[in-house]
Amino acid sequence: MPMRNHLIKEIGRVRHRRINIEEATVLRQASPRQAGTFYAGCIIIVRILLIRIKVNMMNINKRPLIDHWLWEPPMLKTFVLTAIGIPVVISCILFFLIGTKGLIALTFACFGPIFAIIYGRVGKRISQLSDEVSTTEGKIIPGLIVRGIMESAGVIVLGQNSLIIQPVIGKRSEVSRSQLASVREVTWFNGQLLIGKTGFWFSIPGTWRFACAVPNSYADDFRLWLSTSGTSELAIGG
Repeated sequence: MPMRNHLIKEIGRVRHRRINIEEATVLRQASPRQAGTFYAGCIIIVRILLIRIKVNMMNINKRPLIDHWLWEPPMLKTFVLTAIGIPVVISCILFFLIGTKGLIALTFACFGPIFAIIYGRVGKRISQLSDEVSTTEGKIIPGLIVRGIMESAGVIVLGQNSLIIQPVIGKRSEVSRSQLASVREVTWFNGQLLIGKTGFWFSIPGTWRFACAVPNSYADDFRLWLSTSGTSELAIGG
């Protein structure tokens, strides 16, 4: 009798375990129709994103894509589309491997729109600053500006006798040629490696940490401005 009761319990335990496994399998795996619909949707989304990236790269100006800052439309559009496309591709792979749980990767696609909102506002502000500066003041360059402990995107103007700095965060300032004691050209800028950009660190008496980074397409203009009359004594170099 005890043996019979033990066997009944074991059979019940095995059946219960088998039911649980079958339920988990059903929950983990989608039907063929659902899987086909999901994969078809992912393929369509990825193709649309790739087409948009290709069109975006074809419509950029003469500057290379890597030459643009993240807040500039060509780079921002490409970055956002990529940030959305990668989670979609990963979710397709995980869906095939682990089932519907792999769809959690799609949540990372929300970072694309978040970056679009944040850097879109920065780009809009820089466009406003550029419009406020008269072209008669000098050549206008989008750049990264460091003053003291503050680092900010902004507008750099190469004036005839001065360097005008207008960051997104902070006040406008102007540095005359006579104030520049030396200039050092760098690729490692304030703790970050510049790719497609060139940094310039300035030594100005009475000023602590003043620098700016510009796209490579504007670097020659910057060097020319530094090497013009009155600045031949500047130590330009790495």
